Amino acid sequence: MPLVLVALAVVLLLVLMTKFKLNGFISLFIVALLVGIASGMSLSDVYESMVEGVGGQLGELILTLGFGAMLGKVLADSGAAQRIATTMVNFFGISLAFDGTTLMVGATESGGGPGSVYVFTNDGTSWVQQQRLTVDGINSGANFGNAIALHDGGALIGADIQTVDGFTSRGAAYLFDFDGTGWSLGHTFVSSDGTTDDFFGVAIGYDGTTALISTLHPNGNQGAAYFYTHDTIFSDGFDG
Repeated sequence: MPLVLVALAVVLLLVLMTKFKLNGFISLFIVALLVGIASGMSLSDVYESMVEGVGGQLGELILTLGFGAMLGKVLADSGAAQRIATTMVNFFGISLAFDGTTLMVGATESGGGPGSVYVFTNDGTSWVQQQRLTVDGINSGANFGNAIALHDGGALIGADIQTVDGFTSRGAAYLFDFDGTGWSLGHTFVSSDGTTDDFFGVAIGYDGTTALISTLHPNGNQGAAYFYTHDTIFSDGFDG
C-alpha cells in the first residue's frame, strides 16, 4: 500500500477522533473502510476482510492504525508530544564545548526564543545536568548559544543575532564564571564600532585571559576579529 495512502489514513483518523470527537473504534472502522475502497477492493471484499480480522487484507492496516492512534493519544495526554516538538525546534546541540569534566550544549531556540546553554557535569559515574544558562533581557531570536568556548571555569558564549543599541543582529558575547557551585554572568562583550548585521560572536575563542570574537560583515563584508585581554576588566585590543 502506498505510503501516501497510509499517511492520509492516519490524518483522517486523527481528525475524526479529535475534531469530530468520534469514538475511536468507529473512527477506525470508517478509515479502514475508506482505505479498502481506495485500494481498489470491492465493498464485499472489504466487508469480508474486516470480518476476518487481523488475518485479512486490512487486518495489518487496522492493527497499525490502532496502535498509532493509541500511541498518539498517550503522547498527547502525557505532554510528550509537546516536549518532542519543542526539542526538535530547539536546535539542541548546535554548538558544543568540553573541558574534560564539563560539557556545554547550545540550544539557540530554547527558552522561548533567545536561546540557552545547558551545562552537564560528570560525577564519576554518569553525566547530569548542572545548570541552564540564559541572559536576562536579550531579545527573542538573539541566537544565544550559537558558539561556546570553555576554559578553566570560564565560558564565553555568543549571541550573534542580538540587537545592540538598536542595531539588529549586531551581536554580543557573554562571559560566564564558575564559582565552585554554579555559573553566573560576569562580563558582556560588544564591538566598539558595530552596526546592523555584523553578527558579532559568530565564532569565538577563550583561554582564560584572552577572548577572540569574530564578526562577519564589517569592512566591506571582509569580516573582522576582535581581541580582548583581561587585566582588571576586559578591554578592547585590536580588530582586523
